[in-house]
Amino acid sequence: MYAPTTRTRTDADQRWLAVCRADEVPLDGGACVRVAERRIAIFRYASREQWFATDNRCPHRGSEVLAQGRLADVSGEPSVVCPMHQSAFALTDGRCVSGGEGGVRTYPVAVGDGIVRIAVDLEVEP
Repeated sequence: MYAPTTRTRTDADQRWLAVCRADEVPLDGGACVRVAERRIAIFRYASREQWFATDNRCPHRGSEVLAQGRLADVSGEPSVVCPMHQSAFALTDGRCVSGGEGGVRTYPVAVGDGIVRIAVDLEVEP
């Protein structure tokens, strides 16, 4: 199970990968992309004009469903609510904000020229 870390990543630790077109991600919704063996949920929180990315796997049962989750504001935190268990995870750092344990890995996101890019650890092969 992933637990949010306090380690600061640097640009030297990461590589930016184009993962989808911006118009492939629904407004105030998510889409799943595959990077190497990982499934990553890309979220377009249009009402906040922000983009986020997390692992697609909910840590409670390992279901690949977070991209299908509902975006919500939980105590001021942009969050995704798992459609299976209703656990909410902060999109900024992946921690569970609904009182449960565990968390999900998050990824930096950049959108430009209609392309969504995420930063992944260098050991991840495209």
